[in-house]
Amino acid sequence: QFEIRRQELIQKSKTGKTAAKRQMPESDESFQHRLQSIYRDDKMYHREILYLSNEDIKRTEFQLWEITQEILTTQRRGVWSQNTDNCFKYHSPCMYFPLCRAHDNPNIKDNLFKELHPHSELSVGGNSIF
Repeated sequence: QFEIRRQELIQKSKTGKTAAKRQMPESDESFQHRLQSIYRDDKMYHREILYLSNEDIKRTEFQLWEITQEILTTQRRGVWSQNTDNCFKYHSPCMYFPLCRAHDNPNIKDNLFKELHPHSELSVGGNSIF
């Protein structure tokens, strides 16, 4: 099918060449069949025994306990910590960085940002800005 399409494109081209390289995608049925045949092969899997020391297990349990306690404390207080690891992710500031840094300064909030209802672009008529 690809070769037939390629020949048709070459005939339509003024230069007699085509940049067509992409074949048509396979059907879902043929993809599922190919996938099943791959996963039936035992070479597809690897079994390995993991050795964890008692210290590793205790350290992991302690870390999980600490994280759980932090989450419960923030839920009780109703105050969540900012995830400052993402402020400059991808080598540029987050789009909300000025707002976070302003500490609820109304000048920054009112002049740089608008609050919109979720999916306000889908509302019909009326003002969706609140």
